[in-house]
Amino acid sequence: VDMPCNQNSVNQVFKDNIKTGEIESVNKPGMRIDDGGAVSAAINTTMSRL
Repeated sequence: VDMPCNQNSVNQVFKDNIKTGEIESVNKPGMRIDDGGAVSAAINTTMSRL
């Protein structure tokens, strides 16, 4: 389901881990955004640096 970002949802808060280069959930430890092995990740999100 393609839905817009909900900026008030704690489940949609991610941070950039500069040590690993991964984008990970702030509120769900271990949850990361994966590109599925693609050359580049297709991510439609609203991000802010924490």
